[in-house]
Amino acid sequence: MIKSIIIVLCIVFFSCIFTNLYAQSTLPTSDQSLHQTSLQLELRNPAGQLITYVEPTRMFVADIDVTHALLDSVTNKRIITKGGEALELVEFSKSFTFSKSSQAATYVLKHNLTKDFVKEALIFKHEAYFSNAGDVLTAHFSIIRSINDNQTN
Repeated sequence: MIKSIIIVLCIVFFSCIFTNLYAQSTLPTSDQSLHQTSLQLELRNPAGQLITYVEPTRMFVADIDVTHALLDSVTNKRIITKGGEALELVEFSKSFTFSKSSQAATYVLKHNLTKDFVKEALIFKHEAYFSNAGDVLTAHFSIIRSINDNQTN
């Protein structure tokens, strides 16, 4: 009986791992229009004390068109020069207050395309953190992208 339970648990465990790896491998990890993407996550308790600071180690491009639509909607942008090329630096932050305890190892940047339609833009993988009700997660983004005629500035 115990052997059967162990075998079933192993099958479930390895199925989850391989399913997760397959899902990740189907998304691109970069796009030539995104020169640099940086995300810093700060988790603070209700008193404002820093609990966790995380910089994700892996990024997936869920939808590059949605990513550019999101970046087009950000107001804090400026033109920079890197290696003789004019690029656009887009910086913004998002905050979220947890209503219950949870654990996370993924941050998904989403964009509201319409009032009722939200789509994933970028997916970030990082070390897991634990949060409690009332904790505040702030995500600071700094993205450098190519400037082209299809983007509005």
